[in-house]
Amino acid sequence: MIEGDVQTPVVADDQDKQIHQLIDQNREIVRLLHRKGADVKLVVYPDLRHGEVFPASLLNVIIEQRY
Repeated sequence: MIEGDVQTPVVADDQDKQIHQLIDQNREIVRLLHRKGADVKLVVYPDLRHGEVFPASLLNVIIEQRY
């Protein structure tokens, strides 16, 4: 699972809280999948927007041979 953490020009305080909640939810999903035997990993890419995360994460997937 991959996640960016860039804020958009909305109310920054509220959005910061939402970002942290989403990351916490993703952590819980990863824990659940681990308990079910899945080989998953959560990586947060700081300062990247949603569309910027894919190219950044692709290199990690290739290097770690997670395919």
